[in-house]
Amino acid sequence: HVLDESGLDIDGDGYIDPDGLGDEIVSATTEVIPKELTHDNENQAYHDTIKTKQGAFYATFLCPVPGQPPHWILCFLVCEQDLIAPAKNRLLVHLGITGGTIIVSLFLTTWIGFAIAKPIEDLSRTARNLGQLKLVREPMTKSLIHEVDELGNAIRSMHTGISSFLRYVPQDLLRRYMSSGQTATIDSELTEVTILFADVKDFTSLSEQIEPMILVRQLNEFLETISVCVLEHNGTVDKYIGDAVMAFWNAPIRVPGHAREASSCVLEFSPRMAILQNKWISEGLTPMQIRVGLHTGEAIVGNLGSSVRLNYTIINDAVNLASRLEGLNKAYSTSNLISETTRSMAGFEFLTRPVDIVAVKGKNAPIQVHELMNWAKKATEEEQELARQTSHAWDLYKNQTFKEAEAAYSNILKHYPHDGLAKTMLERCKDLLASPPSAPWSGVYRSRNK
Repeated sequence: HVLDESGLDIDGDGYIDPDGLGDEIVSATTEVIPKELTHDNENQAYHDTIKTKQGAFYATFLCPVPGQPPHWILCFLVCEQDLIAPAKNRLLVHLGITGGTIIVSLFLTTWIGFAIAKPIEDLSRTARNLGQLKLVREPMTKSLIHEVDELGNAIRSMHTGISSFLRYVPQDLLRRYMSSGQTATIDSELTEVTILFADVKDFTSLSEQIEPMILVRQLNEFLETISVCVLEHNGTVDKYIGDAVMAFWNAPIRVPGHAREASSCVLEFSPRMAILQNKWISEGLTPMQIRVGLHTGEAIVGNLGSSVRLNYTIINDAVNLASRLEGLNKAYSTSNLISETTRSMAGFEFLTRPVDIVAVKGKNAPIQVHELMNWAKKATEEEQELARQTSHAWDLYKNQTFKEAEAAYSNILKHYPHDGLAKTMLERCKDLLASPPSAPWSGVYRSRNK
């Protein structure tokens, strides 16, 4: 059918109803014929979009023969799907390629970022731990960057070096310097400290009886045991002197109740040493007996030495006195001797008994010496009774009632036949009865041995 603008069938005799054509597309086209398309502007084209159940179409209307009849209106229909399908398909392909590229790029970026950042994060954490002296060795991720790997190797070497170095210096001292950023210099201060000396009884004789390598192993096990106890009680291991160990409390960090901490350390060391002695016996080895001396006093604490090498240590008369107390154990057949100063500062948590008033070699001023026996709450009835009887005998001895003191120490030996202190003091009482001292008698025993 060819229709004019009013719907007249050019080839027929009348109008044709567009709805009667039976074609949905034709019907929809006639509905959108533009009214603006007149004889005056027949050469102008008009465009519109037609939507049907069969799809969308682009419609173009125009009058092909302007100014002459018949005034036809031509309509060109192009299926939208036919027009944009190739472009749409290309767009989808491009979007797919772009999306895939973005996803791959994100994955590669994340992987590369992780591969670069994870090793650096591990290095940062390890360096931070080293700065805080947290020497737990953690695995470090291998880096794709050569320089980062080299830095990791350097930090691992530093970790090994610091771990080894800490075996030579107190950790608290090194931590103080690292946190403050200061450099170690020659300096010192006068500080109240509690000093411990411990060594092996009759080490010279043992060294003649035991094979050298076995002796060294036993010695190291003893030093390990006592050093752990010192560190557990906030002490500082100063040095190992052959078969002896020197330690102190209240430096480089302040330790409230340092005399109590040191006394607790000695008492905790004793049962651990007993376990070690039983181990040696089970191995067929000669057990080592350990003697300990404790004293509290002022000492010069700090870095001593030269510009090329320093030693953090303590010096003063208090140090010598602690060493002499350790040596006095031999004279009284005891194991743990402490000074009156240490006993009074440690408090009443500990069970002690009086030993003697002694002027150690190299000193004129006498000190009261006590044996550290146990914690007061953990002491057995036998230990408490021994301490009570010893205190009674000591009071008699100190008051120059040597006959009564002799009887008191003899009574102790009846109940405790292996008590070396009672044996020593009993002999002292007998000597004083045989050769009475001249007045005034100070009661001071002057030791001639170190």
